Amino acid sequence: MPTTTPRRPQPLRQVADRRYHLFDTPLGQAALLWSPRGLCGAVLPGEASPAAVAERWPDAAPAAPTPAVRALVRRMVAHLRGRLDPLLDVPLDLDGASAFDRAVWAAAREVAPGQVVTYGQLAARVGRPGAARAVGGAMGRNRVPFVVPCHRVVAASGLGGFSSARGLTTKRALLAAEGLENLASKKQRRARPI
Repeated sequence: MPTTTPRRPQPLRQVADRRYHLFDTPLGQAALLWSPRGLCGAVLPGEASPAAVAERWPDAAPAAPTPAVRALVRRMVAHLRGRLDPLLDVPLDLDGASAFDRAVWAAAREVAPGQVVTYGQLAARVGRPGAARAVGGAMGRNRVPFVVPCHRVVAASGLGGFSSARGLTTKRALLAAEGLENLASKKQRRARPI
């Protein structure tokens, strides 16, 4: 399964038309990156700062959010306050992603808030039974966490890993915000996918 050691996110390839916006949530500061084609990056709540954004997206410029980005910010904040929103209608710009990663991310988006799926179950959903490790790799490459809810993908034996700056601390906080406090508990031993 994916490592529990946080990894430094890889910068996206340079694209001149990308902008970002930092904003506050109940779990701390987050950031969104967008292009004219859709959302192309996110930094999870509690993990964003001007320095983190500059490192992750060195060619992107800060900007006032577009109306669509403003609406997404409101929806994300409301989600973290208990008005769960699957965010399925948010357009994504996944330029350069592999077909496998796109398929895994699309399948992950179908996991409703307040539910989880194992890496193996997600592999089966994309027609690759037995490819749990590959699914874990795709989750680790997820550019738009929260909208592609990689925090809802867990190991059969427990939470599994989480490739974010704060690792499992962030995964637990996101799951708890969706009503999965028992699953998010450090004492939790085994995931029970829904």
